[in-house]
Amino acid sequence: MGALQQVLVVDDGRRAVDRSLAADLAGLGYASVTASIEAADDVLAVIARPAAILLQLSNSTNPHTAALAERLRAQMRAGGIPVIE
Repeated sequence: MGALQQVLVVDDGRRAVDRSLAADLAGLGYASVTASIEAADDVLAVIARPAAILLQLSNSTNPHTAALAERLRAQMRAGGIPVIE
């Protein structure tokens, strides 16, 4: 049996039980790590290349969060890693 593909879930730090994706991803055969948008670069530096990035951000108008998300999208696109929103 091969290793589970890993998905990085990036969120805005608001983690309600009803928004958790870990159980759903596990049921689909994926391992997952959840990190805040601010910690995404650090997490990506220490985990294996993820199969995908799931962005789970609220509709915040925070320009700092938007800039971090856009930079993450560009980095992943350049690396061929899909970003799902």
